[in-house]
Amino acid sequence: MGPEQAEKIINEYVNTGKEGIIAQSVHDLPHSPGMIKYAHYVLAEYLIKNHRYTDEIHNRLRFTYAEIYKFYFEDPEVIIEQHENYLKNLERGVVKDNPLLWILEKALEEEVEFQNFVSDCKGLWNK
Repeated sequence: MGPEQAEKIINEYVNTGKEGIIAQSVHDLPHSPGMIKYAHYVLAEYLIKNHRYTDEIHNRLRFTYAEIYKFYFEDPEVIIEQHENYLKNLERGVVKDNPLLWILEKALEEEVEFQNFVSDCKGLWNK
């Protein structure tokens, strides 16, 4: 995969999301999550090697990379139901730990993974 194809895949993915929906089917994605992640790696590495990798590009790529795991699931109905139950409990004054915190934790792990990749491409890994 070249950088042009990588950028095309990322743009197709970014334009897939539906606003206001907390969970979508992973099968709504134009490509598999693995292919989308790979496209992020290819594009980032290309831009870094060609000295075109800016903070703006970095922020865009790290967020879109992590969002795969924040909004797309094999069974989004389960996620939506858990979220709705949590909100209903809050309305009734029942405060419990949010059962969906693991989603944010996973997205953060993915963001760190991408950041580590970028650091490695820049020759900054473990320095």
